[in-house]
This record gives sequence, structure tokens and C-alpha cells, in this order.
Amino acid sequence: MRTKAILILILSTSVLTIFAQSRRSVWGASGVYTSAQAAKGKIDYDRLCIRCHAGNLDGVADANLLGDFAPRYSLRGTDFMERWREDTAHNLFNLVRKGMPPRNEPGKTEFETLSDEAYVNLVAFIFQGNGFPAGDRELTVQDLRAVRILEKEGSKPLPSFSVVEVVGCLTQYTPGVWQLSSATEPTRIREFATPTEEEIKSSAAEPLGNFEFDLQSIGYLGRDFDPKNFEGQKMQARGILIRQPPNIRIDLRSLVAVSDTCER
Repeated sequence: MRTKAILILILSTSVLTIFAQSRRSVWGASGVYTSAQAAKGKIDYDRLCIRCHAGNLDGVADANLLGDFAPRYSLRGTDFMERWREDTAHNLFNLVRKGMPPRNEPGKTEFETLSDEAYVNLVAFIFQGNGFPAGDRELTVQDLRAVRILEKEGSKPLPSFSVVEVVGCLTQYTPGVWQLSSATEPTRIREFATPTEEEIKSSAAEPLGNFEFDLQSIGYLGRDFDPKNFEGQKMQARGILIRQPPNIRIDLRSLVAVSDTCER
């Protein structure tokens, strides 16, 4: 019994640690990156990014400089926050790593590839440019999923047709009508890819919330998916957010069990 109790304590401590790391705001007093890290990111930014996004991250004002390739949004301020609020540093990192510079840039056939550490440093530089506070601990690849990009005032509701992920308890509201109850606030995602094992573990560690979402298009998940097999389990849902008061719906693209229980 003593061994079992110790094991439970260790597992509980581990889960609490994950919970503590699962939602870290870029505005946290302890910071999520270091000034030295941002300075390293600026070196690569000045080499590779400044042509399109300008020295102050505001983007190129004169579209004639790049023609149709001219950026449509800046990397700081209102435009940046509206595009990235309620998202994670991981998705920003992925965009920079996989999509920058755009592969249709005129006159370019080869593109320099940086290390993951260098791309994280670029994210740190973007964070610095937006006034997010620096700290004493460097941002790492392992931290990225836990770091949430929020307005300084805190989380705000996402608009309809945002591509989102939520975690909650699968509940049959009425026969044939399914909900996620005790669900988390929606978080932006950038694609409907099948969740990785790491993403499933992260969702399993998410504390339950106070939201309810009607689930539509369950048929999209295939004939073999029977929601009754997952009733009462903790699920990760990905789809399109639809606000149609008094209800909020998720037009499903994936629904995955992350825990066979749904206890707070």
C-alpha cells in the first residue's frame, strides 16, 4: 500500500507540473525568453527577414518593393495580435520554420535552413518586438506548446470560423446530440493534422474548464466512429468554431480520446 501511495503521489506531482506548464502567457512576470536569445534572433532576422518585414517588424510599407509578394501583415502590434492571439508559440515557430520565406518568393529557388534553436531565437525576437517581457530562462522547443500568445489584458473570445482545438468531456445532451462539457477555452490551431502523441499527452494534462460546445458533423469522422464508445471520456476536439447564440458549436474535423476518465 505504501508503494502504491508513493506512486500515486509521484504521478500526481508530475501531472500538476504539466498543468503548471500547460498555459503560460507571454505576459507572465517571469518571462518566456531571454534578451540574449532575442539578440541572437535579431542577427538571423536582419539577414533573412528584414527585406520583407522591415527592421521594426512592421512589414514593407511600399508594395512596389516586392510586387505581389508584399507582406499583408506585420509581425508586431494590432495586426500580429489579432492573427495570433489565443494561439501557441509552437504554431508561430512552425510557421517560421516551415513557411518563411514563402516558397513562391520571386527569383528564389533555394532557401537557407536554420537549426530549431535558431528558429526559436527568431520567435524570441518577435516576442521582444511586441513588448512581451523577457526573463532569465531561455525559450526552448519543449516550451513552445505551453506558451500562449494572449492580449495583455488576458484571453478574449475567438470569432466564428476560427480553426480551434478544445478539450472536454464527451456528453450525450439528448439522444443523438453530443457535446463537450466542462471544456477548455478554444485555442487556435493552424491545420487539421492528426494529433501527435505529444499533443495528446498535452491535452490529457489540460485542466477542464467551464465551457460547453455542441458537436456537429460527427459523421465526418467516419462510419467506424461511434461516440457512445467514448461517452464520459476526456476528448480533444479540432474543428471550426461557430458562434450562433445561444449555442457555440464545433464543426468537427477530429475527435480523439486523451483520457478514459473525465475527472477534474
